[in-house]
Amino acid sequence: MVTATETQQKASKPMDSERIYFRAASQKQYEAIHHLANEFGCSASQICRIAMDEWLRENFIKQIEFAQAITEIKTLKQ
Repeated sequence: MVTATETQQKASKPMDSERIYFRAASQKQYEAIHHLANEFGCSASQICRIAMDEWLRENFIKQIEFAQAITEIKTLKQ
């Protein structure tokens, strides 16, 4: 779990990549993102950036492997 200090440190890091636009999947997610931004004293965009960073670190390889397995299964069925 990420602490408030870690979140604030991540939020203050400069960004040097192209902008990506994000739309929350639901009103509850939208409200949760804004609540966290208020709690940590940063922007909603920074909360999304931190969340995506964590998600990619934990899931990127698993999702690539899953996509490759699905492709292999589809190929075998043909």
